[in-house]
Amino acid sequence: IGFSTFHKFKSGEQVIYLTGGQENIGGITTTSSYYVSLVGLTTVTLHRTQGDALSGVNTVGLNNYGIGKQTLQSYYQRHYLHRIRKA
Repeated sequence: IGFSTFHKFKSGEQVIYLTGGQENIGGITTTSSYYVSLVGLTTVTLHRTQGDALSGVNTVGLNNYGIGKQTLQSYYQRHYLHRIRKA
């Protein structure tokens, strides 16, 4: 799966596929979770288990394009450090 910008996912990260009510991409199911394997800064493959994603095997096959905006959302909320203060 290709993105137009840097995707920020980590290898083995769990994601949820969302379609926003649009027609889904063939081979994956909306609101289902998958695991990411990094191909590059703007490309990932999806896997059904974290072990497969980390090993880069058993990639989920995509067999047609969806319609509309498709989203991969990180399963766990990310926390970012906004500020560091010197004690």
